[in-house]
Amino acid sequence: MRVPKRLSTYFDSELDFRVQAFNLLAFGGFSAGTITALTSLFFGSGLANTLANLATAVASILCLYFVRRTGAYRVGFLTAVILIFVITFPYLFFIAGGYRGSMPCFFIFAIVFTALMLEGRDRKQWLTVEFLVYASCIMVAYFKPEIITPFETEFDVAMDVLVGIVVVGTILLTVVHLYIRIYNAQRTKDEARIRELLIKIDNLETASESTAEPTATYADYGLTARESDVATLLISGKQRKEIAGILYISQGTVNTHCLNIYRKTDCSSPLDLMHLFGAQNIRMDIR
Repeated sequence: MRVPKRLSTYFDSELDFRVQAFNLLAFGGFSAGTITALTSLFFGSGLANTLANLATAVASILCLYFVRRTGAYRVGFLTAVILIFVITFPYLFFIAGGYRGSMPCFFIFAIVFTALMLEGRDRKQWLTVEFLVYASCIMVAYFKPEIITPFETEFDVAMDVLVGIVVVGTILLTVVHLYIRIYNAQRTKDEARIRELLIKIDNLETASESTAEPTATYADYGLTARESDVATLLISGKQRKEIAGILYISQGTVNTHCLNIYRKTDCSSPLDLMHLFGAQNIRMDIR
């Protein structure tokens, strides 16, 4: 199925995965809020329930518009987490059947998206808040059931849970699809970079055949296998961020390897490593 061109710009494979996930959250929030509001209206679940779901739909689109115009993704991520996940979802929980409704599904949805969109301290902080808030909602509903607005019939309960499962399941499956697509695209780029690197290595070896070859090897300086890989890529001119992508390790791990390499070899730059080891030592074993 072809995605409309204007809509596809929100899910371009060149966009960061978190940005695509946020865009999906906005469209999913709008769709889920609208569908749930219409369902609530149709089954007579109450004006408050209908308005709260409509508010969720509007807030989702406003967040998307704000982020699209300003590029302030962290602000957009945090706004979505606070307004929708931490405030609106618990409110809907109490006016839409408590744990005898679809909101526990949306609690899981919120936790997954928070883990995907935020990072570092923001992620730890708001995941902790969400777990505490959602656990509190469940416990309050258990000990104070009178404050929950229940559905009138078992049919209403079944329909609400069904809508929640379908909506949340569809959005989470779409996230998995996006992740796989981005992973495959990145893998293809990495393979192309590796081929390019190997060609450069061959050229370096050819150029060095007419010169005296240094006798130093990585083993002479006690470099580990992974440090040898990093040294090879440094000599070939790769930046640390590129090395992290090629070797499928974090940039922090690359930085640690670089410190060890320079300490063991008493070098201070990739050029020093080139002078020490020469081109004939550039051998790459991708692990």
